Parts: sequence; structure tokens; C-alpha cells
Amino acid sequence: MKTFTGLPRNIRRPILGRVSRMSNGLSLWRNDILITDKDGFASSRFACAACLSDCKETSKRPRWFAAPSVSNIPSEDLDQIHDGDILQIDSNGLITRLWDSESHDNVIFVTNTCNCRCVMCPQPPGPDKEDLLSVNRRIIALLKAEKVSRIAFTGGEPTIKLDGLLQLLRLCNKRFPQATIVLLTNARRLRDMSIAHRIVEAHPRITFCIRKRPVNGIFPNPRTCAKISPLQEVHGNGGYKRNEPG
Repeated sequence: MKTFTGLPRNIRRPILGRVSRMSNGLSLWRNDILITDKDGFASSRFACAACLSDCKETSKRPRWFAAPSVSNIPSEDLDQIHDGDILQIDSNGLITRLWDSESHDNVIFVTNTCNCRCVMCPQPPGPDKEDLLSVNRRIIALLKAEKVSRIAFTGGEPTIKLDGLLQLLRLCNKRFPQATIVLLTNARRLRDMSIAHRIVEAHPRITFCIRKRPVNGIFPNPRTCAKISPLQEVHGNGGYKRNEPG
């Protein structure tokens, strides 16, 4: 995930919103994060969720009027933030892009937890430090449906948080019926085919992306990864199947 930093003001808790470069406050949504160099009504807490700018100084408006803001962001960084991006702004001025509106390969990060310790994995497992389900539901709600073509769900291991994953899949099925939905999984829980059934019921057109051939019949790091039959790419519409070794 791409991050940016600047000088924060008036930010008491993390802010999640969708980027807008509109300057007319009447056109803004209260969940919009405005990129602007103006200090008017559009940049007030009554018109937007937060403001981002490359100005060297913070707003001179009183705190009760001024929107939460991050200033002194390098202009070259602001240029990389697109209209429609979903950002999270922390109280220390750290800005994290959770969704890139100009990319066709966005991911929803379901959980940090995992039931494997694969040696090649770049994502070390650990506890979730925030309510990722609420964050992800908010991301899906903020997205412009006509611009979503593909979503990948990843982790950690997404199937560990099965109930939350199913909620997210149902939301995507409702909001983005034409989008390609991909689940990146190690497939350990898919040995229980009832779980595969539940996932496909939540989103009938889902594609399971799983390592095609384990090494020597097992996944990496045999001390902690269970031996399972190789599961090739599995498709929805009841087309999932278990492939036996051979």
C-alpha cells in the first residue's frame, strides 16, 4: 500500500474517505477527502471529511470550523493521489492509500492472521490491530461501482475470518455484479468442502487462486503447513473441485 506523510491538524482519530478534487463545497460529500490549496467553506468540517494540500502552513481557520487536514505534503506525492482513491489518514499525518482508483488490481486485506508459516510469504502473520471488517465494509461502500472491475481478497489467510469474508463477498456481489472477484488462499480450510460451498453461495462467480502444485506434495515449511491434495484454480457457479495428486 502506498503511503504519504504531511503535517496534521485537527485529526483526533483515523479518517477514511474518498478523494475528490472538486472545489465547490456544495458538490462534496461529507466522506470526501478534498485536495485543495484554498481555505474556504469547501475545506470546512461542514463540507468534507478532511483536506490535503502542499501548503507549508496549516489552515488559519478556528478548529471548530476547519476540517481535519494534512498540509506540507510534497506536490509530487499529491500528484500521485487520484480522484476516487480511498485513503486512511492517521492522527500523526500518515496517509495510506487503501484503494487506487486507476488500478485494475486492487486488494481487500481481510486479516493479518494465518494458519501457515510459509517461508516465501512476504506478509508475516500477526494479530489484527484494528477492526478490518468495518474498514473493508466502508471501503466497499465508498467505491464508485461503475469503476470497479476486479477485487482480490487477501491476507494473512482470509478464510480464517470466514463470517467477515462472507459479509464482504455478499456486499461485492450486490454492489459490483460484473466485477471479477478473486480469493487468494492457501486452501487449508477448503479441505472442508462445506466452507467452499458457503463461499460460493456468498459470491457465485468467485475465483479461488491457490498454489497449483505444492512442493513435494506439501506447502512450504512442512513443520507448520498441513499436507493436502493440490487444489488447482477453482471457479464459482458450483464448478469447484478437488484434484487428487497425480
